[in-house]
Parts: sequence; C-alpha cells; structure tokens
Amino acid sequence: MTSALIAPDLQRSYAVSADWLELVALARLEQFATDADVLQPNELLEDRASPIPEELAVGPAEDRDIVDVTIEPALNAIFEELAHRHTVLGDAYPFDLQLEARRLRLSVAKPTSDVLVEQGRSIYLACLYISAVRGGLIDAAGAGIPQDPVIGNVFQICATIAAAGYMTGDAYWFGHPRPDKTSLLDAIKHLTGLLKQGTAAGQAPLGETKFAKDGGVDVVAWRDHHDGRPAKTILYGQCASGMNWEGKPVGPKVNRLDSYYTLSPSKHWLPAILSPFPLYMDKENAHRLTDEAAIRGFYRQVEAEMGVIIDRLRIVRWAMVALADVQPAVKAAVDRLDDLFTWSRNARDATRFAA
Repeated sequence: MTSALIAPDLQRSYAVSADWLELVALARLEQFATDADVLQPNELLEDRASPIPEELAVGPAEDRDIVDVTIEPALNAIFEELAHRHTVLGDAYPFDLQLEARRLRLSVAKPTSDVLVEQGRSIYLACLYISAVRGGLIDAAGAGIPQDPVIGNVFQICATIAAAGYMTGDAYWFGHPRPDKTSLLDAIKHLTGLLKQGTAAGQAPLGETKFAKDGGVDVVAWRDHHDGRPAKTILYGQCASGMNWEGKPVGPKVNRLDSYYTLSPSKHWLPAILSPFPLYMDKENAHRLTDEAAIRGFYRQVEAEMGVIIDRLRIVRWAMVALADVQPAVKAAVDRLDDLFTWSRNARDATRFAA
C-alpha cells in the first residue's frame, strides 16, 4: 500500500524517531506502535492493509536481542525521549507508554471526560503533525495536507494561548494575518490600549516598506499588576513552525517596532521563541545531546540568543493554564482552536493506514 508517512533514518534524530512512533500509533488501525517500528520502518510501510494480530506485532525476543549494538544507543535515546514526554505531560500526553527492558509499546490513550486534558492532548497532536510535515515524516503534498501559509497561521493559535498561560496573564495575536484583520498601524494602536502603556505614532516610520505586516513579531503577552499601572512584564514572541529557527531572534524585530511609537510600551521586556517541536529536534548529533545535562546546556545556549523557549511540551502545558482561565485578548485565539484541530484531524485522517 502507499502511505503518506515517510520513515526516518534511525540515526538521524531520536526526537524525530520518537515522533515517528507516535505517528505510527495514530495511523495504525490497532492504535499502537513498538520498538520494532523504528527498527524495520520500511517493512511497516510496505504492508499495513489488514489488521495485525497483537502477538505478531513484535518479533521474537531473540530477534530483538541480536540487534546491532551500534543501534542500542539510538533506541535508548528514543525510549528516554518518550518517557520524558510522558512524565512531563502526564494525562495530557495522548499516548500510554509501556517500557520494559529493551522493549517499548506506545498506545493511543483512551478519551477522557476532562475537557481541559482533551484540549491539551489535541494541541499536542496538532504540534506533532506540524512537526511531521516540517520535518519530512509526512508527504503533505501527496496526502493533500495544506501547508504554507496555513501551518504557520494555525500554529499561531496555540502559540498565542501558550504565551498567555506562561505569563499567567493575557496575550494578543500580533502575527499576520490577525483575527481582527487590522493593519500593522492599527495593531500597534490596539496593543498600546491592551497594555495600557505606550503611545502609537499613528504612522509608519520613514523608509518602512509598504508591505510591513507584523514586523516579525507573532505574539505579545503580558502580566498586569493589580493596580493597572505601567512597568509590567511583557513578552514578545516569534513562532518557529519550521526547523530553520536558528539565527532569527525576535529581539531585533521588537527594537525595530519601537519606531512605530512616540513612546514605546517598555524599555525592558522578554524575548521568546515558540515552536511545535522539541527545540533540540534534529540538533542532537550536531550538538552532541547524549544526556539530560547536554540538553539543559543546549537550552541555556539557545536562550542567550533567542530568549524564553516555549517548545512542544511547554506549549501544551502553558496552553492548558490559559484555557483554564481565558482572558479577554487571548479569547480571539481560543475562538480559533477549531481551525487548529480541524487541520490536525485532516492530517491524521490522511496518514491512516488503510483497513
């Protein structure tokens, strides 16, 4: 059978391979995946036209025990990545994970009556499918899955919500196209009203391109003081729905937007990058990310240039915080969640194995 899924190289990236197992579990009629699906992914894609008896889903124990020792570190890293996701998200992780000595089974979690948890799971799955398209695990064109600019637009939905949750406050979807359909000048003016600080110039700075739409800033989030006065924490975020996020910090973009004010909202603010994938995905080999200490070091290095990092697991967790207490400005993004979920459901349907 022909599949829209594209098997990864096991040695490419353990985070990509972890995504692969999640995608297989979602695509398979029986709703599960095992370590065998990363060891023999091409066999998986060649014939999945009929249900697989569970007892045949994993090869005999002796087959697994003679796996090339050079593959073992990659498998261990995949196991650890999936265990990390399960631990961090808890019930919001849309999969049940069973880990044994040198064995793994990943199953799609049964639905829960907790609406907030279901929303968190749906946001995770949307981020997974966005990552899969961007990372080459899905033949989006062949499957008829809308890509640019749709992917970037729908990711801004959950990114804006997550930014509000991280700030335990509110957030404005600033990236173009905005739900309020404002021009950049009107968006600047509206933002000063939301922040209750700053003064919009009312005109574009001399020399600015007539095509300016958002100045490279996708989301603005803030946490108000109880007295409503200025000097609050403001976060400016740039969404990175693709893997080419390096070297594109939001800081210079925010500085450039200062020319749209006669009095900028604040002198001190937080830069941030928001992504639907673990930020280290596909960076493991280049950065020698072989253990938790190295991953922590990677985040510190990236923070020095990009600011606050809100990647997939953080997107889910902080979005759930915001969804538990929706604030006025972020409601525009919350009202568009169905757009994100519809795109994700269509991607899931397009990548299912035929029964």
